[in-house]
Amino acid sequence: MNQQISSELTIFHKFIEPIIGLTIVVTLLFSDFFPTDIPVIVKYIFYILAIAGFIASCYFFWPLKKVTLDGETLWVSDFFQDIMIPISNIVRIEESRAFNRRRIILHLKESNEFGEKIIFIPKRKFDPYQLKCYYSEKPLNVIRKRKPLPEALRLYWPCLIGVALFPSFAFISTSVYKLPFDYLIIPFIVVSFLAAWPMSSGKASYAFWIVAMIVFMAGAFLAALLSQILKPVAG
Repeated sequence: MNQQISSELTIFHKFIEPIIGLTIVVTLLFSDFFPTDIPVIVKYIFYILAIAGFIASCYFFWPLKKVTLDGETLWVSDFFQDIMIPISNIVRIEESRAFNRRRIILHLKESNEFGEKIIFIPKRKFDPYQLKCYYSEKPLNVIRKRKPLPEALRLYWPCLIGVALFPSFAFISTSVYKLPFDYLIIPFIVVSFLAAWPMSSGKASYAFWIVAMIVFMAGAFLAALLSQILKPVAG
């Protein structure tokens, strides 16, 4: 009996979401969306975020496939053509997240019209071990990518350097060197994105983001100490 294991919203994620993103980008670039008194740098930030979001949505969602399980066979469709893949052709299964959506990546022994891997967003209750029971030669290697906090900190601690140092950098830039605060918005977005990347990409547990916020608050405390030390200079 055929059982669709990919999300019913696959066609929406694959085609509609990028179109919505493109519409937002075009609206921001070619219309009077912003008030006339808004700082130019804020406009550029919105432009950059909108374009980056559109590119990311195309990168993550265009490869999505509709996947149906039929006994020991998978029927895979990109909505233009359908192909049949034996489950015995799967050598590895990975789980990840993109835009807070769970993704399943099937790595294949042999390439086909869709390449060497099949990517789909599963239905909410889908368990990748469901495919394992059909594979008789050897068990599938099911990889769950989120790493526990200690291992994530060991691997991704460089991502926290920015949020640790940013409060002190912001204080010195604005108080000592009189840099306008508007120029700090983009660096803040960059360091925040880097700190959130291990969690948002599905590589680290959600506790990693909590640690990132604690590190940021510790950086703010350090900045407060610096403000007392450098207060005569800033004055």
